[in-house]
Amino acid sequence: MDKNLPLLYRLLALAFTYPDDALPGRIQEVISLIDLTTLQNPRCPLPDFIRAVRDLRAVPLEHIQAEYTRLFVAGHPHLPCPPYESAYREGVLLGVSAETVDRLYRQWGIIVTGEEVDHVAVELEFTAYLLTLETADPHAAADFLNAHLMAWLPDFSGDVQRVAKLKFYRVAGQLLTAVLHRHAAEYSPENSVGLPKLPA
Repeated sequence: MDKNLPLLYRLLALAFTYPDDALPGRIQEVISLIDLTTLQNPRCPLPDFIRAVRDLRAVPLEHIQAEYTRLFVAGHPHLPCPPYESAYREGVLLGVSAETVDRLYRQWGIIVTGEEVDHVAVELEFTAYLLTLETADPHAAADFLNAHLMAWLPDFSGDVQRVAKLKFYRVAGQLLTAVLHRHAAEYSPENSVGLPKLPA
């Protein structure tokens, strides 16, 4: 298994959580654990993401929070990037997709409360968790990728790249696309066919 995958998913989970003063440092901690020598593909946007994290320290926190809110919480006149699986797949919050992932979490002993159950950050963190337990069930992460992540995150990441004004979120969207490619290709190369092209 690609040892970087759980770290990349954890990195993205942090990127799509509500930002606070500690966010750049927490992201940097995860980056420090990644074996960057195995990510030398010139099309991989991780170096751009690392630079964007560094640049984020110079952006006032309220500006970052305002952009996060515009993209993912309360955009006007409509929310451009709702960060929920059920919003993309069913057009509602807490729909069938949310119920399905909630049952799956509980099977693994994980309880997620409130509206966050199918939030992008929660699903990405859950994928990272499954990847760290691959000796217990080598197919669990691949099944979750195919049944859930691939069903909506390509569209979500495309929307983020298209409408984000802050470079950090645009590059996070690019990195999400690249990680989905990497994960899908590892388990089944044909699964990556429907994903958007990686940036040149």
